[in-house]
Amino acid sequence: MKPRLSIQWLSGCAGCEVVLVDLGEELAELLNYVQLVHMPLLMDSPPEAEEHHLPDAEIGVLTGAIRTAQDLVLARAMRMSCTRLVAVGTCATHGGITAMANAVEEAQLLAHYYQHTITTEPAPVPSEGLAPILERVYAVDEKVEVDLAIPGCPPHPRIIMRALIDLAQGRTPTLPEASVCNFCPAQRSGSRPQQLARGTLPPPQQHTVPVSRCLLELGIVCLGPVTRAGCSANGSGPPRCPKVGVACRGCGGPLPASSNQMLELLAALASGKASVQPLADVPGLMRFSAAHGWVVHPSRR
Repeated sequence: MKPRLSIQWLSGCAGCEVVLVDLGEELAELLNYVQLVHMPLLMDSPPEAEEHHLPDAEIGVLTGAIRTAQDLVLARAMRMSCTRLVAVGTCATHGGITAMANAVEEAQLLAHYYQHTITTEPAPVPSEGLAPILERVYAVDEKVEVDLAIPGCPPHPRIIMRALIDLAQGRTPTLPEASVCNFCPAQRSGSRPQQLARGTLPPPQQHTVPVSRCLLELGIVCLGPVTRAGCSANGSGPPRCPKVGVACRGCGGPLPASSNQMLELLAALASGKASVQPLADVPGLMRFSAAHGWVVHPSRR
């Protein structure tokens, strides 16, 4: 009998589920090894799921961060119903884009969302129909025990699929344990930048650079040295952004997993005597890893 697989999303964009579905016929290979019993993107949930009684499964997958009280209930329900629980995607492993909300006061965040965005007709913040928001955004492992973490925004679908097949066959999945720089095709001379380009990703029309040169050595802020590799199909191929001349923004999460991407990069730059004062978006260096208490607005403490 094939192991059962249950996939549940929390607060996120569903990108991790979409990349799996985009595999098309290749997704059928995964179904040779597991029985899919729950996945809101693909199948209707059983009535009991509405009460958070999720199907039992040998393998559980959680995507998205824990943002609301409902997310927390679902995460705990998945932990109880699944033998092994996998956090997939940087929202689940480190907070991801969702956790950028931790840097903002809650009232300011809601007012901006419902009243001040360009595409929104100003309206009162709803008082009904919304799940209560927690005091801050949490990564999954802050609230429930996680057996395996697969970061990425989103992770490459073949990495997710191989990990699930390994678990279904009783093997321990192997994931990249090196930084993006280890697999970057850019040529490095060992020089340190003295002047940094303003912002974390300068407009292409202002900074046309040869793909073969290290962006960081050219003074363009790149998070490759402090970001876990894994954005290629096999986890050890050329990283997708730097190979086309775009700076790594850190979506693979920090390396080591418990480190602070912003502090690690700033320390490396400072050790090379590079001035970090021109950086316009220093908090943005934590755009994918603001959970685990690394970014918390004083009102949320």
